[in-house]
Amino acid sequence: MIEDVKTINVGVLDEMADDLLDTGVAEVVEGKIQIDLTKLGIEKVLGSGRVTKPLQIQGGEVSARAREKIESAGGLVIFHE
Repeated sequence: MIEDVKTINVGVLDEMADDLLDTGVAEVVEGKIQIDLTKLGIEKVLGSGRVTKPLQIQGGEVSARAREKIESAGGLVIFHE
């Protein structure tokens, strides 16, 4: 059986960041917008779109292209093992 992975493009996540802050789903930590993907029900971030904010992403998978864009904008990807 094949399961659908819940994904989001990094550009959409960047666009949603202010709303996520306003609703308390995200918070600013050390100058970065911290987003826990598990709170959004998202399993993977894909690389389409622009990143204009310093995002700190945790709680899911991030494609290589998305990670590159996040880090280029001053953000960070955190992996918990």
